[in-house]
Amino acid sequence: MPKPPKAEITFKSNLKAVEAVLDRAAWERMERACQHLVNETKKAMTGPKSGRWYIKPGIKTIAERVATLRTAKIARKEKKLGRPLTEQEKTQITAKLTPAQLQARKYRASAPGETPALRTGRLFNSIDYYVIGTGLNLRGIVGSPLEYAPYLEFGTSKMERRPFLRPTYERERENVKDILGGKWV
Repeated sequence: MPKPPKAEITFKSNLKAVEAVLDRAAWERMERACQHLVNETKKAMTGPKSGRWYIKPGIKTIAERVATLRTAKIARKEKKLGRPLTEQEKTQITAKLTPAQLQARKYRASAPGETPALRTGRLFNSIDYYVIGTGLNLRGIVGSPLEYAPYLEFGTSKMERRPFLRPTYERERENVKDILGGKWV
């Protein structure tokens, strides 16, 4: 009777490689979810506000604004010509404020409960995210490092809140779940 053929089976575990692929996919999904929240928060902040009207700090009078525009026009002309303008040439340059420029002197603050108004853009530009951890301990954090951000989000004893992060999260919760869930690899 002939000998039965021998079969040799070797098992090699790819568990580490699979774990690395899943970790990377989880990290990328967390980054996408956080970036989505940053984008939606910023979008919400750009809408119209219904608070009080204020004159922007640093722009005290229309005369100062006209002088600033005239100086800027002179600088552009000198750059274009590649030489300083004569006093006679400078006197010919006038600056007039358009209605849009006059309106640019003002801004409308947010009312309590609205997202903060964009006055300087400092808060808007500071909103960002970071991801920490690995595997099952992965966390995405969206926020602002500015000292006054929590005061706007939660209010103070002297100012009602102007939340910008929590309402976005509540509104986008299902979209975040969709980004984090779904088919893996």
